[in-house]
Amino acid sequence: MAMHQTGRVIGALVATLMSLASVNGTVFLGSCPNQPVATSFDTTSFVGDWYEYSSYVGLGQVAFRCPKEKYSIIIPGRFNVEQERIILGVKNTVKGQMKFADPKNLEAKLSISFVEGAFDGRWTEVTPPNYNVLKADPAFIIVWDCTNLVAIHFPTLRILTRQPNPPQFVIDEIYKELEDRGISTGLLLKNSLDDCS
Repeated sequence: MAMHQTGRVIGALVATLMSLASVNGTVFLGSCPNQPVATSFDTTSFVGDWYEYSSYVGLGQVAFRCPKEKYSIIIPGRFNVEQERIILGVKNTVKGQMKFADPKNLEAKLSISFVEGAFDGRWTEVTPPNYNVLKADPAFIIVWDCTNLVAIHFPTLRILTRQPNPPQFVIDEIYKELEDRGISTGLLLKNSLDDCS
């Protein structure tokens, strides 16, 4: 009986790991590394359109192209988010909200949810950060999140740029920042951002 339960627990753990890996595509040994967030962080710099230039490999990337996000301010520190992708040739738009994870501590740790009205009535609550801005620049944003599970971790890394095809010096600056932080760039996959209209 105990072996049967152990087998079920192991099966559930393997299923969870496969689920996380299929969404994220990246698995590393050990715990999530501590990545300090940006110290100079102006939320008004988020406003407008951003292109997801690249991100860690995930199975979902096979099916979509032209990932784009639009941020608009509700009030300072609170945003509406509109995420757009072309999935199998059809434009798909998802709406959500974003806020400071801890509204009393306005550091670059935010909570984002692509459920419309996700934070309505909860704007002042402390929520888990899942959108950590490592660096914000007028030309790009580096977004990080990481989930620990037993002896492994699942990092999420996304590079948002103002232009679908930014100049090489912008890409060089992004990669230098990641390398200085010890973040692996080998699994970054450039998204397809051509013929998006």
